[in-house]
Amino acid sequence: MDTIGNTVRIDSASVSAKQWNISLSDFTAGPVATSTLASNLSNGTSIAVNAQGMQGNGDISVLTGLHWTGASTLSLNAKHTVWIAPGATVANTGAGNFSLHADANGVDNGGSVLNRGTIDWSRSTGIVSALYDMNGSYAPGTVRTNASWSASPFSGLVTQVTAYQLVNSVADLGKVKSNIAGNYALGRSFDLGSATDAGNIGRAAKPFTGQFDDMGHLLSSLSVSGSAETGMFGVIGKTGVVRNFVHRHRFGDVQERPG
Repeated sequence: MDTIGNTVRIDSASVSAKQWNISLSDFTAGPVATSTLASNLSNGTSIAVNAQGMQGNGDISVLTGLHWTGASTLSLNAKHTVWIAPGATVANTGAGNFSLHADANGVDNGGSVLNRGTIDWSRSTGIVSALYDMNGSYAPGTVRTNASWSASPFSGLVTQVTAYQLVNSVADLGKVKSNIAGNYALGRSFDLGSATDAGNIGRAAKPFTGQFDDMGHLLSSLSVSGSAETGMFGVIGKTGVVRNFVHRHRFGDVQERPG
C-alpha cells in the first residue's frame, strides 16, 4: 500500500497490507503518529517512511516512544537527516528490524543519524542499521542490544546494531582506503568511470578489517592493475566482512561476488 503527498497525516490509520510505504516531504512523529506506526507494525505490516523533501528538507523526527511486537520492519528513509528526540525510545519485542537511513538519495548532502533518545533491541532478535553520509555524523545515543543475539547463518553480520558510512562516489571509495577498519555501505549504484585506483582496498600489510555492505547496489566499470592483491578488495583480513557485493568489470559483462 502506498500513501503519497507533500503532507500526510496518518492519525489512527489501520492498514491491512504486508508493506505500507508512506512518501511525503518531511515527517515528524508525535504521540498519535508513533502510536499508529506501532499498532500497524505489531499487526504484521512493515512500514517504510520516505521523507523526500519536496517542500522541505527531507528530515524525519521521532519525538515520542515507539514500541512494537513481532517481526515487521520499520524503515525511516530521509533525504537528509533522521533524528530521535531526547526521551524517546524506539523498541521491538520479537524479530523486527529497524533501519535509519539518512541521505537516502545518495547525494553526499551531510545527512546524519542522530539518536538523542534510546534504541532498545534487548528483547529482539532483529537488527538495527543506521546509514549516514560521510559528510554527516552519527550520534548513537543509548543503545541496548540482546545479549543472546546471534547472526543468521551466512548473513555475514557481525553486530546486532551497526552504523554504516555511505559510499556514494569514487571520492568516497578513496576515503574507505584511508580507514580500512570502518563500516561502510553503498548508498547508490554508480560507475567508476576512468578511475584506475578505486579498487585494491586492503593489502597484505594492511588488510581491510571493517565491514562493507553492497545493500543491493552495483559498482560498474571497475579497472584495477597488479598481479597480486588485485580486485575491488585486494586483501580482506580475518575480521573483515564484505557482504552482498557485485561489481562489473570493463571487459565485458562479468560480475564477481567476493565472499
